[in-house]
Amino acid sequence: MHTINIHNLIKLEISDDIARLAVKQIKRFNTGPFNKSASDHDLFTLKISKRHTPTPPKTLGVDLAFKVGDDYLEGKCSYKFSNWRYALTCHHENCWEFEISGDVFSSLAWPFRTLGPLIRLILLKRGCYFFHSAGFFNGKNAVMLMAPSGTGKTLTSLHWLCEGGKIYSDDTVMIRKNKLIPTIRRLSFWEYRYRNTPEVLPANMPAFSELDQKKMKKYQLAQKLTGGYVGLGLGLDVELYWPGCRAPEAPPKRIIALQKGRGFSVATPEEDELKIFFNRLMGDLAFQNIMIMRLADAATLTGKLQFLGAREFFKSYSNMLSTLFQDCEVLKVTVPMRYSRENFEQLKALIYK
Repeated sequence: MHTINIHNLIKLEISDDIARLAVKQIKRFNTGPFNKSASDHDLFTLKISKRHTPTPPKTLGVDLAFKVGDDYLEGKCSYKFSNWRYALTCHHENCWEFEISGDVFSSLAWPFRTLGPLIRLILLKRGCYFFHSAGFFNGKNAVMLMAPSGTGKTLTSLHWLCEGGKIYSDDTVMIRKNKLIPTIRRLSFWEYRYRNTPEVLPANMPAFSELDQKKMKKYQLAQKLTGGYVGLGLGLDVELYWPGCRAPEAPPKRIIALQKGRGFSVATPEEDELKIFFNRLMGDLAFQNIMIMRLADAATLTGKLQFLGAREFFKSYSNMLSTLFQDCEVLKVTVPMRYSRENFEQLKALIYK
């Protein structure tokens, strides 16, 4: 039995019958040892075990089929090459069981496609909000850098860390009690993205450890063997490379909305632009949480289990976003398609502003 702590709010109990590859993926959710003050009574317990059912047949697309009983939901998923079946059972309000079966590829996919959204839903019920954003501490307050995938959140975070800055996350920030909470433990270094443009990396990049160098060579080989289809990011231990980089809890005071364009420019967004940005963030949230939408649909159509209030999930996020936009200064920043080190200096100045 493996036990994993998530922010001293959720305890995952992983059965020994779960594949080692899946356990390794699930352990990425771990946020460290339990606080001595945390008791089992305060924790939401989610038990994860293997469901002894046949492997789901191969299908195309994402299968949204499910069935619901008085205290359980069963569903099937297909994602790229992997297929899996799951069952969620409510033992009591603070203890649910998540049973899984699938093919070998599902061990890579289902922890993030199915378990990840479920964890976010449980954390939301405990007052934690997650946003697709990087978070920085400028010495007084927190600054959020909201941007679509591939726009530069992680690369900006890398520059910030290499200059001694403190960070909350490079991709997904957590807000609790109106403050950003540091959640960063590892930073994804997408080596294959920077291979042909090393000039975008910080001039003082740290030398990788021998272990990380070996991992990078394996990832490079995997990318070659798959014709570039599989590109894995090297997870850099931030405390190893940048000791003391975790930011203190602080309220967010500025939101930088990043977008790609022809050059670097800064502007205050118009009201209509804020609405577009708001809707884009909500659409991104829905896309990342298909599992939660499925739970909400199941509860609505069957009138049975409400599944932790999944329908309220998006409404609560919408209210939180509205509050954020009201309380924070919002800047619309356009960056060129290919970054230069000067652009990172300009972004740094906006964070410190």
